Amino acid sequence: MFRVLEQMKLDLANFQLQMLKPHLHATSVEYEREKFQQLLESKHSDLSATRSWLMKAVAEKCGGLQQQVDKKQIMSLALAKLLFWTDEEDYPETWHLDVHRLQNLQFELHCLAALCACVTVAASSPLGQPLKTDKVLLEQLKNDLWCVISGSRHRGLRDVAANVAEQLKAILLQWRRNHQLPLPCATDVSSLFQLVEMTLSAPQHPVLQLLLSRLRLMVEEAVYMNVKVSDVHTPPGLLLCSTEVLGVVTAFLHLVQRNRQVFGPTYSALLEDTTK
Repeated sequence: MFRVLEQMKLDLANFQLQMLKPHLHATSVEYEREKFQQLLESKHSDLSATRSWLMKAVAEKCGGLQQQVDKKQIMSLALAKLLFWTDEEDYPETWHLDVHRLQNLQFELHCLAALCACVTVAASSPLGQPLKTDKVLLEQLKNDLWCVISGSRHRGLRDVAANVAEQLKAILLQWRRNHQLPLPCATDVSSLFQLVEMTLSAPQHPVLQLLLSRLRLMVEEAVYMNVKVSDVHTPPGLLLCSTEVLGVVTAFLHLVQRNRQVFGPTYSALLEDTTK
């Protein structure tokens, strides 16, 4: 009897919360907007970092040419670039409360791209040919390499490059033993190790940069179209980590949606000034 009453109370409370949810959401947006305005006024900020962020997006889209500006495209590009931020730049003031969340998503997405780049490079070598056909091997490699690559948060990919290459080499050699295939020559093994290590240690490695550029275009499209991530196709070369990539992008789009609800009017005003 008492259990039934307690359950009824919980159901009633949940129902009331659901009814209040739209009101609470609208109120929280206004509250956050007011608090941000008070913070700006107290610090006498002119939103210089936010202006710079939007101006760079305008310059990249327009290429310095006098042409009609599609503000929706500009905003989509600017937002997508947040997932590929560099430490040298200041984050827009409108994103300061979400910097930690952004950095976590940035790190995870970069690691996923790095993992896929390593597998792509390895598959192009004689020793890595089984990666093109053996899905079980691919899944094992993905899980094992992720443990190493995702542990680079405070070290950097360059510092774990040798460990990743060694792990990948060991897995592929063991696969050949399990299938009773002859072991490759030392030259092929050394070549594979060097290819994978260079993928993570070389600045601006072309394969990794290509995958990152494809990811940015994917994110930009998702922001621009305002569609579910499930409706966006994972770019070529990243299908191995498709589920994880879509998970990161989904989390990012949730941040974007909330941020635009709060700061949409601010962005519109700044873009109006920037594109005059």
